[in-house]
Amino acid sequence: MKIQTAVQLAVLMTAMSHAQAVAVTVKSYQATKTSNSTDATFNKLYITGLGDGMRATNFSMFLHVQSNLHLQSEQLNAAMLFCPPPMLALQEENFESILDIEIQRRLDQAAGDPSKVERVMETPIEMVLLDGLKQTFPCSPAKIQEWAGELVRAFEQQTPSKNKK
Repeated sequence: MKIQTAVQLAVLMTAMSHAQAVAVTVKSYQATKTSNSTDATFNKLYITGLGDGMRATNFSMFLHVQSNLHLQSEQLNAAMLFCPPPMLALQEENFESILDIEIQRRLDQAAGDPSKVERVMETPIEMVLLDGLKQTFPCSPAKIQEWAGELVRAFEQQTPSKNKK
């Protein structure tokens, strides 16, 4: 167990130093995607971290919406980045799949125009993943309110009732 933790720490430290030196573009992501290299491991960790960070930011925005229920419909819709089902636990594989689908969507749109394809290939994967999450889980005021209801119900099921002994 200690060896595994040490290896993970070494990979993480390598990844952090790599992240500071080079932005992960679609081109670099795709070049390492199928290899077993350190870069491929870094990309998996990086994508998972990006996805988790985006999910946490999104939830924070949701909590802000909940504390400002007087917001108009347009403001409510803009208050969240994406709206996955509230109890969906997005994992590394989900984030990678969403990223790959969004990359392909962009490449399909750019098909036939080499300069547009090159722009897609030079796009940082952070932007592509965020757009992919927005495409996969679009928001609307009704979805945000549904989100709120499901989260409240889940919280109530997990919180012991004060009336029960």
